[in-house]
Amino acid sequence: MHSGSHKTDAGFREILAIHAGINRGPSAAVKTHFPDLKPALLPSYSLTLSPEELSMNCRLLYYIL
Repeated sequence: MHSGSHKTDAGFREILAIHAGINRGPSAAVKTHFPDLKPALLPSYSLTLSPEELSMNCRLLYYIL
């Protein structure tokens, strides 16, 4: 944002692509005005818990809720 790239067409489209890749995708209005917009690929994360850690976290959630 400090560089002002969001003020250019390419920068604005990059922001729209990131927005389109989040949650439910682009809105109908965005799809209408930018039909060639491709959602940005966002990184995926994986969390691996041992059975002991999973059991401990479930018990903790039980007491919190």
